Amino acid sequence: MPTVTGTRAALAGAAMTVLLTSCGSTTPEPAAASPSASTPVSAPAPSPSSPSPTGFPKAADGDDLDACGDAECEVLVHDGDKIRLDDGLGLAAPLDVTVTGDSVTFTSVTAGGMRATLSHQTPDQGGPSRINDISLAVIAVEDRKAVITVEHV
Repeated sequence: MPTVTGTRAALAGAAMTVLLTSCGSTTPEPAAASPSASTPVSAPAPSPSSPSPTGFPKAADGDDLDACGDAECEVLVHDGDKIRLDDGLGLAAPLDVTVTGDSVTFTSVTAGGMRATLSHQTPDQGGPSRINDISLAVIAVEDRKAVITVEHV
């Protein structure tokens, strides 16, 4: 193991002293008064910054898949649902929805006849995915259901 000599050793020793001094307190803290039999003891109040459970979100359009016809909706979908979009939005077939585990897969056929699949879309993937000009985002997934948004971009 290399040794440190001269000025380096003095600097290292001074730095260690400063570091150790700043980490602790040399002033003893007063002892806390112990509660007596007549002093009531209460539990600490909950922190106001504690997160509260939010549960599964409600979709703005509920489970009304017809609200997605114009490709502007936020809906609750279930595994096996089909979302029909208005003609002219670039899809020749309904958007098939498959919800499994913690992800959603969207499948359709484009106006040009190409099968389009967005596999395993999740809420935390970093943003929506697209089939042509249709943007699809997963907001939440739970028990073979999901809240999604559909937008024409």
